[in-house]
Amino acid sequence: LVGDGWRARRRGGREVVAECSASLEGVRHGAAAAAVPSVPALPERAKVVALVAAVMLLCNADRVVMSVAVVPLAAQHGWSSSFVGIVQSSFLWGYVFSSMVGGALADRYGGKKVMAGAAALWSLATFLTPWAASQSATMLLAVRVLFGVAEGVAFPTMSTFLPKWFPTHERATAVGLSMGGFHLGNVKVTLLTAVL
Repeated sequence: LVGDGWRARRRGGREVVAECSASLEGVRHGAAAAAVPSVPALPERAKVVALVAAVMLLCNADRVVMSVAVVPLAAQHGWSSSFVGIVQSSFLWGYVFSSMVGGALADRYGGKKVMAGAAALWSLATFLTPWAASQSATMLLAVRVLFGVAEGVAFPTMSTFLPKWFPTHERATAVGLSMGGFHLGNVKVTLLTAVL
């Protein structure tokens, strides 16, 4: 016996032939098992997609709130319609930049850390917006740009985060549920902001 499943046989006193007694089917089964990545249990994945949907809801809610709040702010501060357009578009100045690097940040530092940091930053920017508007137009625009920088990483980060938890045949469902949370934020804000 030479090794696991291997036998040595001598022929004619000189030639040695090695024979393997291992089952080919067993080898194939082992290789297939090693090739299939482990998939987290469904309850854990349900928690993940619920959390991502909640973060995306917050993302869109904070984004849309300015579209409603800008009307009383413009009346209070005497903003022209052209300046209102600048305020609305200033969000995109930061968004364009960070959306291009958000995926790279998630790949390098992990989707969980990047998403958590971005959510904290855009929530802070939303909280500071009324104060910034009361200080100066420049301060308001700076806060809006910061807000855009933070929100720009949301979609790239989601794209790197979900594939780690969901197999290919469930991935579109996970993305759809997450995007459902995103659009629910739009509905929530347009209904509640005017009342608040």
